[in-house]
Amino acid sequence: MESYRDEFLTPEDLEEERAYFSFVGELLNRHDSRYELEAKELVKQGRRFSRINESILQFKLDRIGCAFSLSEDQGETFQELSWTRLGWRKASKLEYLPFFFADCEAKVLLAK
Repeated sequence: MESYRDEFLTPEDLEEERAYFSFVGELLNRHDSRYELEAKELVKQGRRFSRINESILQFKLDRIGCAFSLSEDQGETFQELSWTRLGWRKASKLEYLPFFFADCEAKVLLAK
């Protein structure tokens, strides 16, 4: 499957994709314990906020997934940027949420 997908991407696209996922992995390694604690908090409360510079990140659980929204106007408005399916089980949510947090933070940090 990988080689099929690579046929449609330019070498620049492939390098950008590799750099992006390398950065996500770096964030996961650097903040793994924080992400795990935040995942537990999110599963317990259903909603979590954090800040990166002037941006406010909001994560909100629904029955089977998690939405990521961003506010750049001090929380006046939020734009939903991503949603991921996590499944019903608490264990599934706790397992995948750290990657989702790192992915979303990478998007915000790289957009600046």
